[in-house]
Amino acid sequence: MTLEQLKRRAESVQDLAVSETKRVTNQVIEQDFTRKALIAVGAVVVVASLAYYFGRRAAQRITDPGPTY
Repeated sequence: MTLEQLKRRAESVQDLAVSETKRVTNQVIEQDFTRKALIAVGAVVVVASLAYYFGRRAAQRITDPGPTY
């Protein structure tokens, strides 16, 4: 193996390492974005559910004052 062949082989390995690093980095970024988006959607659903629940309770309390003594 000549020095030139060794140099080309090293450059090839370096290019492969760089491309794989970029691919994995992009994949992690996409997964991180997806995770954050799912957490945000879940939080919105929980907040909306609580608002509905407390709104219904308040409405029932207004329309049904309870027993009078």
